[in-house]
Amino acid sequence: PKVGAGEVLLRVLSLGLCGSDLATFRGQNPMVVYPIIPGHEIAAEIVAPGEPNAGLTPGMLVTVLPYTACGSCPSCRAGSRNACRDNRTMGVRRPGAATELIVVPVQDIVTAEGLSVDQITCIEPLAVGWHAADRARVARGDVVLAMGCGVVGLGAIAACAFRGAEVIAVDIDDAKLERARRLG
Repeated sequence: PKVGAGEVLLRVLSLGLCGSDLATFRGQNPMVVYPIIPGHEIAAEIVAPGEPNAGLTPGMLVTVLPYTACGSCPSCRAGSRNACRDNRTMGVRRPGAATELIVVPVQDIVTAEGLSVDQITCIEPLAVGWHAADRARVARGDVVLAMGCGVVGLGAIAACAFRGAEVIAVDIDDAKLERARRLG
């Protein structure tokens, strides 16, 4: 792909498979405009930073914010770009990252130097869980029931524990429960 003004060319190093990607593959995601390349949980390296480059350089490790935002609708003005009325999420309303090279807007780049490729791939789903705890205004002394200990659930569990809540984690998969225990 060609890099335009305000865009960055990335080489995808790792791709997490979200439940929405599985639904997309099965033709069961009503939000998807087919045909589509899925994928939005990624670790990537910058190939070409484009202009203006915001201090980005080739070889930097990054992930991306997978949503587009108009900047002017009520959700965007309230700081909820993920709920933008014109949102075109990667792998849903625009091509995703299940490919070698992608181009994304420079403002969607999140630098991740110092993290491993596997850790970077988990940023987006962990952030979804963290966002849920934020939206719920979880605070010290709260008791929280986390239904599911996948990556999103682990993000919610970590965020709730960080805020001082007592967390009860539930899952039907013993391995996921054990991972949640190991992570505290």
